[in-house]
Amino acid sequence: MISIQINERDIARVEKTLAGMPKVAGRVLSRSLNKTLAGIKTDASAEIRKELNVKKETVDSTFSLQKATVSRLSASIESTGRPLPLSKFLGTKQTKKGVSVRIKKGRSRKVIKGTFMATMSSGHVGVFWRVGKERLPISQRFSSRVPDVFSNEAVINAVMKKAGERLHKNINHELDYELGKLKR
Repeated sequence: MISIQINERDIARVEKTLAGMPKVAGRVLSRSLNKTLAGIKTDASAEIRKELNVKKETVDSTFSLQKATVSRLSASIESTGRPLPLSKFLGTKQTKKGVSVRIKKGRSRKVIKGTFMATMSSGHVGVFWRVGKERLPISQRFSSRVPDVFSNEAVINAVMKKAGERLHKNINHELDYELGKLKR
């Protein structure tokens, strides 16, 4: 989980600039946090997809955001989820020996012998293998979890570096916006 808060110095600067308008200051700060949170989600998704060979929507579906409000000036993003089915990885294909899949970018494809791709009655396409010597039952194969990659120190550091810069930019933008409304 990544949590962002506005430091006391930024709060004091916004309140001083918007002296006499405490509600406006709270709106400026909460909007700044929420815009930064949206950017963090984008950055985190991009960093995770540098590691895992999956679509953006697969990564983004694991995120839950807690937005800031005027009364609670903090925001957070968390990634939760189960291991991804092998069929979610881009370029997964059936071969004569099994299913070929590349899980991590920059690594070679692996053929998982004895597996096969099948479409279930629900429409879900999965990679399966037979549990016993009979035709049934079959078991779906899974791999990495998005939350594990999200909690990787390199990913968090890259995201947080951009988040600090983005937060200050958003605060300045929101301040300019509110001050511009006063001049009209």
